[in-house]
Amino acid sequence: MKYFNVAGPCIEGKHYMLDATERLHNELSELISSEQYFVIHAARQTGKTTLLINLANKINKEGKYYAVYCSLENAYVTPEPEKGIPTIVSSFQTVRDGVVFTNRRIIAINIQGVTGTKKDFTSLPYNKIQAFSVETAGILDLESELELWFSGMGKVRFEFAGNSEVAAICRTIGQFALR
Repeated sequence: MKYFNVAGPCIEGKHYMLDATERLHNELSELISSEQYFVIHAARQTGKTTLLINLANKINKEGKYYAVYCSLENAYVTPEPEKGIPTIVSSFQTVRDGVVFTNRRIIAINIQGVTGTKKDFTSLPYNKIQAFSVETAGILDLESELELWFSGMGKVRFEFAGNSEVAAICRTIGQFALR
């Protein structure tokens, strides 16, 4: 049974709501495809959070981009924001999947199934890395490989297109894992 929600994001099927994503889809899609920044600004309790969650789900379903929703609502109580808010350092498209390097962890994005609509997001903290190995692309082998050994987890392997900046990946891991 549906009801009116008065606090927090609305959930389709559970709450009565007007889907703002559909009304703003063309405008937001144009901004996203042209890689522009945009701000969602409105009064309290008008559906900003619901819009962003639905937009992230829609973007991920389309499969062209990866969207991650992250609330910074509690960040204002952190005395040193750089310690509380992760920063994306770099991201790479692997052969099929994706990998995002932040200042705290590696986020592996695993595209699953034939259609690629199911995605698995795995958080791999730098402080659990025990060793890593990189193999660069060659003349016949056009892919680079990164292998990471994690404490309590074992080996994780990534394959990158030959034109990926493997040296930059090594610097990122070295900078954050060897602290």
